[in-house]
This record gives sequence, structure tokens and C-alpha cells, in this order.
Amino acid sequence: MMDQLNMGYGSVNHNRNRCMDCGYENADDKLEVCPKCGSKNIDKLQRITGYLVGTTDRWNSGKLAELNDRVTHIDHGAQDLFDN
Repeated sequence: MMDQLNMGYGSVNHNRNRCMDCGYENADDKLEVCPKCGSKNIDKLQRITGYLVGTTDRWNSGKLAELNDRVTHIDHGAQDLFDN
């Protein structure tokens, strides 16, 4: 698949959020408030520069910019690549 998309590097990145107050978990990349208890105490598991990390509160501005600039390269329109 990477060859078909002319990609020289690929990595599986997934978001995983956990409310530190009630334990609610999901994978919403924009979660800021827990839908179960309303807490803003959310731990976000992210991969940045090759490492899985939790909270971003200790990240420097460069790492935060990399996270904010991240794009998704595969969408539902690419599903036919998986069906072949």
C-alpha cells in the first residue's frame, strides 16, 4: 500500500484519551471535556517523534507544533487499497 501511495515512511499512530477523574476512555482526537463526568483532567496518549507519551503539559512549543500540524493521510476514499 505504501508503494501505491508513494510513501517512504509510515507509522501507525492512535489517539487514546483517559479521564483521570472517572476513568472514561475514547479515541476522539479533539476530546477536551469528559462526556461522562465533565472533567477537563484528560490524559492524552499520543505518538510524537517516535515515542508514545501521555499528557502534553510538559511538551515544548516545537513538539506541540508538530502535533498540531499532523495530518491524516488515509481516509475512507482510500478503502479500495485495502480491498485489493
